[in-house]
Amino acid sequence: MAITFSFIDRVYNGSTLNTLSQNSVLCTVHKAAIVGGIGILWFARGFAILKTYV
Repeated sequence: MAITFSFIDRVYNGSTLNTLSQNSVLCTVHKAAIVGGIGILWFARGFAILKTYV
């Protein structure tokens, strides 16, 4: 699963954050690797925890 978060306000305006992870249907919590970005978030690295609400 690839997700791109786009920011449109204040200092992060025009910046994006790119994440990659596996999309397991049975898991409600995913750990996504942050693999880069554009703008002020250029060369961003780390991880994000994504939670699915049903």
